[in-house]
Parts: sequence; C-alpha cells; structure tokens
Amino acid sequence: MLTAAQLAHHLQQLPLTELRALRLNQEIEQLAPLTAAQVLALAPQIEAALAESRRLSEQSRRIIQQCLQLTPVPQPKVPLGF
Repeated sequence: MLTAAQLAHHLQQLPLTELRALRLNQEIEQLAPLTAAQVLALAPQIEAALAESRRLSEQSRRIIQQCLQLTPVPQPKVPLGF
C-alpha cells in the first residue's frame, strides 16, 4: 500500500505525454476531407492511437483506485489549491 507522500512523488515523476490521438487528429483535420484510401492508409496510426488511449485510461484507473484506498489524514487547515 502506498502512502500519500509516495503516491504524490510517483505522480510528480511521470513524464508529460503528448497523446498520439490528439496529434493524429490535428493531422487528419489538415487533410480533411479524407478519401477512403487515406483513411485506410491511416489505419495503423489510428489503431496505435487507440491502443495508447486504452493504456493511459487503464493506468489512470489504477491510480484513482490507489488514491481511493489511501487512509484519510486529518489536516489542521484546508490545503492550498483545494
């Protein structure tokens, strides 16, 4: 079981990620309207973006589950940014 401090440390260590799906969406918008051949050519990139999105979604779900399992710790005042 992680402590709140350990979880915060791990979250701070996560690298910023540019989502492949967002980058691909920008590329598609520039090509619009697309032909069927262009969509077919983009299929591997679309599949990779979907796989990345699923992976990030699962990681986020696990992090949230770990946060929900943390023991609440009383604080003398409301934390900044709350």
